[in-house]
Amino acid sequence: IAAAIAAGAAAVLWEAENQVWNAGEIANLAVANLKEQAAGLAAAWYANPSQHLWMTGITGTNGKTSVAHWLSAAWTALGRKTAAIGTIGNGFPGELQVASHTTPDAVSLQGLLADYRDAGARGVAMEVSSHGLHQGRVAGVAFDVAVLTNLTQDHLDYHGDMASYAAAKARLFAWPGLKWAVLNADDELGVSLEKQLRGGATQVLSYGLHGGDVCAQRIRADRSGLHMEIVSPWGMGELVSPLLGEFNAYNLLAALGALLAGGVPLADALAALAKVEAVPGRMQSVSCEPPRSQNPLAAPLGGAMPALGRPGDGHGEEGEPTVIVDFAHTPDALEKVLAALKPLTKGKLVCVFGCGGGRDTTKRPLMGAVVAARADVAIVTSDNPRNEDPAHIIADILAGMPPGQDAIVDRRAAIRAAISAAGPEDIVVLAGKGHESYQESNGVRVPFSDREEAQKALSERKQRAST
Repeated sequence: IAAAIAAGAAAVLWEAENQVWNAGEIANLAVANLKEQAAGLAAAWYANPSQHLWMTGITGTNGKTSVAHWLSAAWTALGRKTAAIGTIGNGFPGELQVASHTTPDAVSLQGLLADYRDAGARGVAMEVSSHGLHQGRVAGVAFDVAVLTNLTQDHLDYHGDMASYAAAKARLFAWPGLKWAVLNADDELGVSLEKQLRGGATQVLSYGLHGGDVCAQRIRADRSGLHMEIVSPWGMGELVSPLLGEFNAYNLLAALGALLAGGVPLADALAALAKVEAVPGRMQSVSCEPPRSQNPLAAPLGGAMPALGRPGDGHGEEGEPTVIVDFAHTPDALEKVLAALKPLTKGKLVCVFGCGGGRDTTKRPLMGAVVAARADVAIVTSDNPRNEDPAHIIADILAGMPPGQDAIVDRRAAIRAAISAAGPEDIVVLAGKGHESYQESNGVRVPFSDREEAQKALSERKQRAST
């Protein structure tokens, strides 16, 4: 408040509940439930920008980032300039600015939407987190399409239980004026929402691998990517993508459903999605060569980000292991990444991972169990321990694994140990941090990038081999 007054604020609205005004002599008004009302006030201040944009909100435990940015890229390629808002950054394709939250606060969000409207955008595809829904950050947004990717365990430190977590996600599908709900027909929450919404004012479009309005059939997943036949109310088609893993088949179907809901012809939607590639930190392959841009978010999607190439045969350099950076930080996401890579691994599948401090502690042994079952070699390490003892977090993870697992508290050392010991036909997965550029410990964030550390380790390995 002091900073706002110093900047010339003429008046202050403040939360009435459990607060006492003590910020000096300035016009002020106590407002009950200000947090819930801030979104509407901000929307009015910026002349309701979302009403001038085709707004797609994507919620779910995993896949939100990929779907949002693929939609931004696809819509833009189809001639409808569309921005993305989410975990890895906000903005138009190739012009992302780093984001501090998956879903911005209510006032910042309305400012972003106004900026995109004024820049000529016709739409926005944004991640909508359960926190953002529960805290009312998106209350002033006029969503046209809501997309559900999936619901698996996460954020129980905040929501308490899965029922409350699901209820927070479900809020998006009861949105006033919502035109379309795009739902995962293979997900329990998706099935429940479809039963509730069918026959109502909101049109429902389900998708899946085992059924749904938009269904993928005869899926082939190999080193070259995904190949699937699509059956839909708009006809049949074929989707060929360089993306790996069944989980990306679901993500592509979610994006396809959103495009179809927006009126894109099936053939055009399939052609646009065939060109999208992994977003930063999602199944991202790393080479020892430095990136062309020092800003990993600066490259257009599908542009300068390295492709996976031929897993198990090394990445671009003979005799080197394939190294993959992925944001997987839930048991389900980690299981899907490892399951996708295991059949493509000629040698060993190595996983370096940890769990965040101050977050859902019940998922720690579950993640340990997933890695023990899916990977050939596991190295448990630190991943944003925050204010917890890293050794305590690692002990929680190890509780779900057989005895004798490797644990290296220092993440940099763990990455170097994994890459140094890997064979040329191995795949090394660095899981949990993805696009993040920091490691948080004891309230301090220090610069740290899995991608950069992997590049250094690969370069050191190459230098040793040449001497």
